[in-house]
Amino acid sequence: MRWIETQTGIDLHSHRGRHTYATNLLIKYGLGEGEAMKLTRHRDRRSFKRYTNKKEIYAAQVAILRASGQLPSS
Repeated sequence: MRWIETQTGIDLHSHRGRHTYATNLLIKYGLGEGEAMKLTRHRDRRSFKRYTNKKEIYAAQVAILRASGQLPSS
């Protein structure tokens, strides 16, 4: 895995898929935290939050607000 990181410049680690899955459950599929936690088998909310990409979630929230006219486009 380190070789792939070096060659591509992409940050990889053994839980990258789990991070992506947790984030997609919230953004792409619109699940609530409780539902997503069940699917990712997290019992602790703090632990679950470490597996979500906050930048992607924020970007999705901003896009929704802009699309609904609640936030001016930049």
